[in-house]
This record gives sequence, C-alpha cells and structure tokens, in this order.
Amino acid sequence: EVYFAELVKGLYVTNYETAKALAELLDIGGKEQGLNILDVAGGSAVWSIAMLERDAGSRATLLDYPMVIHVGESYVEKHGLQDRYEYYPGDLEELELPQNQYDMAILANICHAIGPHTTQNLFDKVFQTLKPGGKAVIIDFVPDDERSKPGWPLIFGVNMLISTQEGDVYTDAQYRQWLGEKGFQSIKTHSLDSEVTVLVAEK
Repeated sequence: EVYFAELVKGLYVTNYETAKALAELLDIGGKEQGLNILDVAGGSAVWSIAMLERDAGSRATLLDYPMVIHVGESYVEKHGLQDRYEYYPGDLEELELPQNQYDMAILANICHAIGPHTTQNLFDKVFQTLKPGGKAVIIDFVPDDERSKPGWPLIFGVNMLISTQEGDVYTDAQYRQWLGEKGFQSIKTHSLDSEVTVLVAEK
C-alpha cells in the first residue's frame, strides 16, 4: 500500500491532461451529465476529477486501498470536489460491489497490473454494478492484435511480466472478447494519444 500511495502522486501529474482529454472525448458535461461514477483502483482520482470538473451534476466514488484513498482524497480536496465524492476503501478483488448502482466505471491503468484472470473477474463485477446502459471505460496501453506495435505498450508489457506476478498488456481483440463474454456490447476503441487507448463498453 505504501508503494502505491507514493506511485499515485506521480501519476496524478502525468495523467491530468490526458484525463481532461478523456472527459472531453466522452462528452462529459454535454451528452453525459448527472453521472454516478465508480473510479476503480482510482489512485489519485485524477480521471474522475477531470470528469466532475466538466459536469457539476456528476458524483464519484473512489475505490482503492485505504492508504491510497487518503492520497486521492487530498487531490479531490485540492480541486474543491469533496462534496461530490464518496470513498470505498478495500481490495478490489475482495470487495462486493452494489448491483445496478453506477452510470460509469473507470478502469484506468489497472488491467495491466492484475493479470487476465483477475481482469475478467473485475469485468464481471463492473458489469453487475453498472446500471443498464452504463459504461465501462478502460484506459490502458494496448498493442495491436499481432503484438508488433506500437513500441511503448510492448515495452510496458515486458516490464509488467518482470515486475508483477501476472501482469501484461492486452490487445484490443482480447479486451473485446473478455468484455463480450461478460455481457458488454457496443464496444468502441479510441486513441487518446500515441500511447494511451480507451475502450468504452456498454451494459
């Protein structure tokens, strides 16, 4: 937990501009308003912060380890959003999520760290906790289906294989298969930049 608490401080700085680009891509505050958002293993809460800044009617729940949530809470307060956040401390593999509760679930840079089996279990939990029509938003480093390019996701995948028990990067085809098997539909893929891919899947 201490390691992750320190890590998320750096990731906030790295990801804030990208998070704002994602909120714009998803048309938060335009087509998407008044959302109840679950930020899964959300760390600094940077992704949901960017969404709430675009729409005053949306709320978010940050799910992460207790020590990490303490860091995320400090960033939420820095942005003056504390009245629109709830906190859900615990291990995402063990927590039971409420049924049909959320309009959107953010899974940012988590799948690559937890392995394919845990990722698929997480997709099942997320499907159950979303309302009908709710969306899962996955942000990660995604190589092409042949795993031949682009370079950074492939390099990152090697790093995950070395530094985690089961971590890896997954292709668009793998994500689509796993999401489809859990019941998601209307799966769309977007590129935020040359390194970051977003998949949006609807319940």
